[in-house]
Amino acid sequence: DMTLGQWFRGLDVEVVHEEGFHQAEPFNYHEDLLRASGTPVSFHRFGARLPASAKAEEVAAVRQKNWRSWVETYFSPPGNETARPRPKEAGEL
Repeated sequence: DMTLGQWFRGLDVEVVHEEGFHQAEPFNYHEDLLRASGTPVSFHRFGARLPASAKAEEVAAVRQKNWRSWVETYFSPPGNETARPRPKEAGEL
């Protein structure tokens, strides 16, 4: 996204910051940050590790499955603005 920002700046295209874009998976963020950032738009990384030979359809299916799992685990259903607390990861107090 930093490279995109540089390209857009070079083209005189105004870019705005959107809190819904995240650099990593939801479990890498504190629950208060996720709650405060509003509706998630994107997470740049996906938890799936697939071989380079995986078909695009397989990759898309795994990413969609991860996204649905994250929504269920970390974000509230539509109409309810309070995010659910995230489960503790191994080693967390």
